[in-house]
Amino acid sequence: MELILLFEQGVPVLYPANVCSYDKSENSYKVDYPTLDLSMNVTPPGDNVPLHRLYGSTFTRYCIISSTSLPVCIYCLYGMTRGGGRRYL
Repeated sequence: MELILLFEQGVPVLYPANVCSYDKSENSYKVDYPTLDLSMNVTPPGDNVPLHRLYGSTFTRYCIISSTSLPVCIYCLYGMTRGGGRRYL
């Protein structure tokens, strides 16, 4: 599954790529998620938002690390920016 990193009120959110479409003229994404009855436009965050450079990055590979001795799971995401640069998170 391909995931796209977008932001809602400065908070990073991963959406499935098949529910997102990019509008180049407005530099924004439209998210249509009929299963959740959700439709909205998402614009780029400001420069003051952490991870703002990852806006619109597509992640195609990921790894989930868990352990019985750790209280949290660690998610590693690997992908590309809209400009073609490699990104990992």
